[in-house]
Amino acid sequence: GLPGPARTDLDHAWIRELPRRLAGVPRIVLAHYPDMLAPAQELGSDLYLCGHTHGGQICLPKGAPIISHDGLPKRFARGLHRVGPTWLNVSRGFGHTGIPVRMFCPPEITEFRLIRAD
Repeated sequence: GLPGPARTDLDHAWIRELPRRLAGVPRIVLAHYPDMLAPAQELGSDLYLCGHTHGGQICLPKGAPIISHDGLPKRFARGLHRVGPTWLNVSRGFGHTGIPVRMFCPPEITEFRLIRAD
């Protein structure tokens, strides 16, 4: 897991001191912020799990977020995305920020099943 909850909690020297990824061993990174994926890329993660955006919280019909509370493009405010060699999953979560309302953005709890590829 990456340090948080503030973006400034992520120390790049700390990332460089983590052990390198072992060949054949999956690396999963847990983080609060989706936009910390870029500085964490040197970890060589296979799966980057995060939240923070609440999926946009207040979205247009069909789920297009109005705001995302994040530095990535709004299309990354929720869901599973391939970003280079890493799978990025941004959970909508079940909370909110500021105004206690969600519109066209139902809460979610994500479950992953990891299956060994032979």
